[in-house]
Amino acid sequence: MKRDFINSLDCLKKGGLLICDDFLWFKYAKLEENPIGAILECYENNKKDLEILFINHQIIFKKI
Repeated sequence: MKRDFINSLDCLKKGGLLICDDFLWFKYAKLEENPIGAILECYENNKKDLEILFINHQIIFKKI
């Protein structure tokens, strides 16, 4: 999941959207084993380049 996030972000032009599904999906007891763990870690590492547009079961980022 992290590699997909990073590769997608690298392909985006300024103003492009990155949509991550299953953001609020909690199948596993440990947060880091669910998609939200990887997504939040990737966001934290790249937040200077991203704006959050929407959060629900999906999270939508815009590259700035």
